[in-house]
Amino acid sequence: MILRKFFGGKKETKNSGKRNLVSVCQLLPGDLVTFKHRQVIPPALQGSTLEITTVGTYQYDDGQYLELSLVSENKTKYLMGVDPQDIHADFDLSISIPRNDVLTIFDADDFSDLWDEDIFSELVTQRTPSLYEGWLDEKYVQTICNSTGYFHNRDCRNEQLSVYEDDGSEEFRYHEAQGINDSFTITVEVWGDGETDVTADVTCPSNTIENLWPGN
Repeated sequence: MILRKFFGGKKETKNSGKRNLVSVCQLLPGDLVTFKHRQVIPPALQGSTLEITTVGTYQYDDGQYLELSLVSENKTKYLMGVDPQDIHADFDLSISIPRNDVLTIFDADDFSDLWDEDIFSELVTQRTPSLYEGWLDEKYVQTICNSTGYFHNRDCRNEQLSVYEDDGSEEFRYHEAQGINDSFTITVEVWGDGETDVTADVTCPSNTIENLWPGN
């Protein structure tokens, strides 16, 4: 288990060469993050410790952001969006919503309106399955329709990226809807092959982190 692997090797001295982590923007694969018991953190993650498995990079018109893949002790997968330039910035936690759950949570016609550039859709949460407790707001209003972004399947913290798809990135189109509470967002990403990813996102203050643990 994640915690057993970590705490089993905790006897190393302070001079053992371990990295000193002070911000989520420093996290690398193999590192661990522990969340506080705070209301803004979804209940399933409050007080829990997760391991970073991979790091990718999203690129938008306003800059680039890290996407950290996280896995819990019970193997549930989550995502964390991080500004790599700001050690005090808020971060986003995300959980994927498969199609069947999307159609349970939202009205199908309202959700399809996200693709209509002539209107900005409103989404009302009809039902919250237990898996998504703490991840969803009661209502959302679309704020972004059919914008373009690029995803790099690697850590680009030390790279100066082009604004075009000429460096191994993958282009996608995306829509966003903001909750009545600004901490909640629904994001829809549509990839070149037609695959569509939907996530429920929660923005959390940096002070909701209990501890950061460097990996072995």
